[in-house]
Amino acid sequence: MVILHSGTFAFLKRISLEAVGLGVHLAAGAHDILLQAECILTGAPSAPVSWSLPGKTKANVRCNQPKDAQEGIQHVNSSTCLAFCMVAPCAFC
Repeated sequence: MVILHSGTFAFLKRISLEAVGLGVHLAAGAHDILLQAECILTGAPSAPVSWSLPGKTKANVRCNQPKDAQEGIQHVNSSTCLAFCMVAPCAFC
């Protein structure tokens, strides 16, 4: 009975780790797709959008991250102002 219990525990632990790993891969893929969609929709000049094929090397998802908090805040301010200027005329029609 003890062998069955430890085997079940090992199986559940392995399945849990696999589920977490799958969730991480899904989140990274969704993040990559959302970044590409953002670049396409905003028309931001960036590297060309390329949908990676399985087995090919993938571009670093974090390549457009700010160097520090100050640069991040400046990016947020500029993108928020840009988004507001685009949406405001429609909101007040």
